[in-house]
Amino acid sequence: MDAAIDDGVDILSISIGGSTQPFYDDNIVLGEYSVTERGSLTSPAIRGKTVLCLDGGDIPRVDKGKAVKDVGGVGTIIINQPDYGVTKVTYAHVLLAMDVSAADGMNFFAYMNSTTNPVATITFQGT
Repeated sequence: MDAAIDDGVDILSISIGGSTQPFYDDNIVLGEYSVTERGSLTSPAIRGKTVLCLDGGDIPRVDKGKAVKDVGGVGTIIINQPDYGVTKVTYAHVLLAMDVSAADGMNFFAYMNSTTNPVATITFQGT
């Protein structure tokens, strides 16, 4: 995480599951503490934006959207696990949200890395 901060990363999103361990011996917790201490990953980087999230980890989809909304984000695009295929799921999200297949998610990442100003729009067209 320190390398990401040094590289000027605005947003770092990770989803990790597994067993628990004491905070003092958990590399993720120590890295997050370092991020907090260094003042990186602030909400202005997300305000007014749609955030790309990976499905999985211990954080439910709706909670990921709530975290995005709480810092001013306007939408989430959730990349499904590869074994979901093209299956779509529905949840009562707190902001505009959509889910995409893992393959389509990789296309989103490719697009984001191909331009300095990636843009996404989610348009509700009814049910």
